[in-house]
Amino acid sequence: MPGNQKLKEDLINELIKQLSRVFIPDNTFLDIEYTKTIENDVTEFVNSQIAAMPFFLQLPYKITLFIFNLLSIPSYKKPFLMLDSKQKREYVSSWENNKISKIRDFIKPIRSCALLRYFDHPIVLRILESNVEALAHDL
Repeated sequence: MPGNQKLKEDLINELIKQLSRVFIPDNTFLDIEYTKTIENDVTEFVNSQIAAMPFFLQLPYKITLFIFNLLSIPSYKKPFLMLDSKQKREYVSSWENNKISKIRDFIKPIRSCALLRYFDHPIVLRILESNVEALAHDL
């Protein structure tokens, strides 16, 4: 049983990682090394926020993550984790724009946490500040 639990946790972590990446802006101005560092930090932060949920919220949220992964199959013939980046964005967008509020609400915590950590990341802040200074200098 312990191995089975580890497998479930690994799947949850990968789902959170892939879902978080959907919300991270494309970083054409960052080196690949910086991008990986930021993505890892964002994933770690989102994971920590989900882990901080009370158990009575955490359990249904994790179950919904499993369901989210599988519900892409009717449309894309693959679970979410196997979709390419464009398909992932489309699929997540369909959840964000769904008429059913509970479906939209599922995405909000991950999106909010991912964007909060991304824009508060020291590397991103340093780059944004230097870009602002460069723009101000050009004026």
